[in-house]
Amino acid sequence: MSAVRRPLLVGVDGRSGAGKTQLVARLRHRLQERGHVVVVFSLDEIYPGWDGLAAGVKQYAHSILPQLTSGRPVQYRRWDWYARDPGAGVGGALGPAVTLPSGDIVLCEGVGATAAEARRWLDLAVWVEAPERLRQRRALKRDGDTYRGHWQQWADQEEQLFHDSAGNGQRAPGHDVVVDTAEPCATPDSKPDRPETDPGEPQPNEGSDEAVAVLVRRIEALLQG
Repeated sequence: MSAVRRPLLVGVDGRSGAGKTQLVARLRHRLQERGHVVVVFSLDEIYPGWDGLAAGVKQYAHSILPQLTSGRPVQYRRWDWYARDPGAGVGGALGPAVTLPSGDIVLCEGVGATAAEARRWLDLAVWVEAPERLRQRRALKRDGDTYRGHWQQWADQEEQLFHDSAGNGQRAPGHDVVVDTAEPCATPDSKPDRPETDPGEPQPNEGSDEAVAVLVRRIEALLQG
């Protein structure tokens, strides 16, 4: 029996409304076109409610990611955001177990996907950013009034998470690729976070094909290495 191969693990992080989900959807499509078996894991499925950012990141870093490295399907219980569980004191409730299939590449997407405690498991760390007003407009357009009353509550948790990771409330250092979804065109990162990042490689815009192309090149280089 052949050994199960460890998948390539990619973390795509950024604050709410930065454009992570759209970027990952396009990246997955492009990789699949090139013959890769790609699985997407969204941290939204395990945050236990509007106060659950830290708890979700902890479960992701200490349970989900270690299991993913096995190359086998992973089971976890998805958080049902629309259920009501008065006994838990929060909106939502744990749903039934779901299975995340195995793949050659796993794209892990969500706030905290590249948090310090998760970084040891990741092969590639991607940060997606945009100005707060733009992020808020996107998030409220996506989730409507459901999110409106929780925007600041969630933003405060993001601030704490990134303060714990970086010590300054900003993204943690060490991302391989930074994608600015507000800029109309890509610009090089003159001070890459890691020595292996090519200082001449553009840091792309999420809305352009260049963003996906840069990430595909990085991922395929890691697979070949």
